[in-house]
Amino acid sequence: MTPEQVLDHPALVLDQRARKRYFDDGFLTVPGYVGPAWLDRLRAVVAAKIEASRALTASDDQFDLAPDHSAEKPNIRRLRKAVDQHPDLWAFAQDPAVVDLVADLLGPDVRFHSSKLNFKWSEGGDAVRWHQDIQAWPHTNFGVLTFCVYLDDTGPEQGPLTAVPGTHRGPLFEQFDDDGRWTGALADRDVATLPTDTAAELGGPAGTVVLLHCRVVHGSAANYSSRMRPLLLNVYAAADALPMTPAPTPTSRTGLLVRGRSPRTCTWSRTRRGSRPAGIRWATARSSALRRRPRAPPWWTRRQRARAVSIASRLLRPAWLEIDLDAAAENLRSVRRLVGAERKIFAVLKADGYGFGAREMAEVFVAHGADALAFADLTDAVWARAAGRVAADPRLPEFAAGGRGARHRAPPHPHDHRPRRGPRLLPPPRASRSRSS
Repeated sequence: MTPEQVLDHPALVLDQRARKRYFDDGFLTVPGYVGPAWLDRLRAVVAAKIEASRALTASDDQFDLAPDHSAEKPNIRRLRKAVDQHPDLWAFAQDPAVVDLVADLLGPDVRFHSSKLNFKWSEGGDAVRWHQDIQAWPHTNFGVLTFCVYLDDTGPEQGPLTAVPGTHRGPLFEQFDDDGRWTGALADRDVATLPTDTAAELGGPAGTVVLLHCRVVHGSAANYSSRMRPLLLNVYAAADALPMTPAPTPTSRTGLLVRGRSPRTCTWSRTRRGSRPAGIRWATARSSALRRRPRAPPWWTRRQRARAVSIASRLLRPAWLEIDLDAAAENLRSVRRLVGAERKIFAVLKADGYGFGAREMAEVFVAHGADALAFADLTDAVWARAAGRVAADPRLPEFAAGGRGARHRAPPHPHDHRPRRGPRLLPPPRASRSRSS
């Protein structure tokens, strides 16, 4: 949903001025929103997890431990996949008071995405550099936010969240270093372009909720106080914002609808023109395991999945292929040597030639001896015939029915009972055409 559409829905928790302030600034602080009952339950979870961490000497799937962690002096950076680590954390994530507050800023239909519990230990807990969140878990639109709640009083000395207002309307920044390694933070040259002197510290008493837009630039200072700063972070998405990549740390609840109902369609956003050069790379591109095992959310339709791939390649993650046409020609010649002159070779060019460019590859294959071309898209078949890349073959039957396929003598696949949907087999001209590669 667009911000205007969200604001058209009646407010559940916030007043209209607070909702507009969120969309103006990219963040909103709600002091003391979480009451004592929930704070006591959440603090009990924190205490139990600290005790459990004493038995560990290294990080695992649950705990991210600092190098100096020990049984005598625990030092936990974060609890991963928080909602999977204790039932109270999942109960809190779907509590109506939580999801209604989120719905005031995302719209009435909300999905849960991910969760973690950051500790920022006392006396030197790590600072977090300026960064944007959406690059780590890109969605089809920017209706995604992080619900953060302080479990203890948090002032400037504890290193509270800090955000630069208005940066959610600016460019998306690369969060890779010059060697292509994911850093999860803006480069110094990009930070220099931001009005960081306007940054707001987002602290408050225990129970204060901070809502962060997925594009706002934010970070936090080190904690040099004598108290740790436990901060629970839950990420929610509008139900019409579908993830484009697997979550970096998916939970068993990722993708579950926690409020409202699933929409019939999803919404697509484009980055602002002028963003860094042609777009942005995503954090999940760094994981070869994720590339090997892509997982689409189960509620996606085939059309949504295909659209996500299209927008992903065009919008936020620019990439290109250099196609060697000489190599394509040599491949065809190699196949001919293997099968001999008496067998027919059909060059299949569906899905835009499997991403290599159906029309360009058609010219190469025609010029180097393919017996026929097969297209899944009638438009490409008609182009090939009309452009003279292939010629009419007197052996093909005439089509009595009208339509482009018949007029251009593009026959359907013999096993397709719907002629307008099957691959089209087009014999090339008898004399091969010369083409420089």
